[in-house]
Amino acid sequence: MIIENNNFQIPNEFNEDFFNIILQNAIKIPNKSTIINKVSITMGSSGGENYMSKIYRAKIDFNYYNSKNNSKSNEIISIIIKHMPDLVKATFLQRFYSNEIEIYTKILPIMESFFIGENIKFGPKYYCRFDHEIPTIVMEDLGSLNYNVTDRLIGMNDIQTQIVLKKIAYFHGASMVLAEKGIFDNFKYYIYQKNKDGEIVEERQKIRDRIFHGNIKHVIQEFEKFPEFQPIMEKLKKLTVDELYNLIDKIIERPNIIKVLNHGDMWVNNVLIRNENENELADAVFVDFQLSYYGSLGLDLQYFFNTSLKIEEHRNRDELIKIYHKNLEKTLKNLNYNGVIPTLDYIQNEINECEFIGFMAAQTILLVISIDRDESKDNSYETFLDKDKILRQLKNVLTKNDKVIEILKTTIKRCDNLKVFDNFK
Repeated sequence: MIIENNNFQIPNEFNEDFFNIILQNAIKIPNKSTIINKVSITMGSSGGENYMSKIYRAKIDFNYYNSKNNSKSNEIISIIIKHMPDLVKATFLQRFYSNEIEIYTKILPIMESFFIGENIKFGPKYYCRFDHEIPTIVMEDLGSLNYNVTDRLIGMNDIQTQIVLKKIAYFHGASMVLAEKGIFDNFKYYIYQKNKDGEIVEERQKIRDRIFHGNIKHVIQEFEKFPEFQPIMEKLKKLTVDELYNLIDKIIERPNIIKVLNHGDMWVNNVLIRNENENELADAVFVDFQLSYYGSLGLDLQYFFNTSLKIEEHRNRDELIKIYHKNLEKTLKNLNYNGVIPTLDYIQNEINECEFIGFMAAQTILLVISIDRDESKDNSYETFLDKDKILRQLKNVLTKNDKVIEILKTTIKRCDNLKVFDNFK
């Protein structure tokens, strides 16, 4: 078997046994019936496009022998290999790796099965996992099915946004039906929350403090230049690290809310879109479920709105929310949901209640994904461990990226109108 790696280093475990195991799980054909001729490996994403894992794309060229009719055929299958960060350096990610496996192997297949005859697809097919020193997940290559990622530096247009919101509504609706079976016990921890169970969090604490709170100082410095934002920035100056996390906890832990399974990291690179063509309807699917969380539907929507859209779409938010509500209501009715179906007013109010999460997503995640490609080409999970580097990059975005400034203006004004910043001491 030949392995072509285009002159970049690949993990040692990417060998013949590794790809034979993948092939058998992917095509479900007895081992003796296949022979791998060649595996061509390329990077599935470049620096700055994915921070929680390293992505490889592999094309497996193999011969298949059909003993029933004594025939031989040559086939190629394209796969994605998701190589997690070194968990010795990222202890807190172990929880999220386990949760993502549960999403792919247990939850998505059930949720997709609810839509009988509709061929609903929420994510890629899962093939197998390898619990090596650095855990690995293998799944189908959605690119081979005409799904593509939108340019993170541009954001989604109106048509793309509507396609995604429709699919988020399907996803949330299916999860509400599934929740009646009590299946989401492992998804009750939100990435922004404080540690509550004694896990090793020193690294996570450093990362989120320097990104979540540390960057607010840069936002204040930049927005104090605008006279109309100066009073708001005076409020933000009072926000301490403890108050930041307390406010997040208050939002997350509100009682008596309608809960859904949130994707948890709903930004442009985690959503692949297939445009409508003569053979297929427009569609969207999701990847990277490490941060999935069972809680308010406002979390996914705020995260998505504040990280993934063109500035024009922010001005259409009320209409976008109506599209989400229409499709959530339709999904729940079609699936004979027994609980309370959220009204448009409820959804709008729930999104408002989560507005601070939207601000946090805009002033952190949006800035991270807006780092210029030349500057981010070497970025990875380890970038977050380098305080000076990441904060310097985020500050550069604030001073040079007009799109980000305009989105932040919209988000900050909305937060101020909702009095989100009024209670900092």
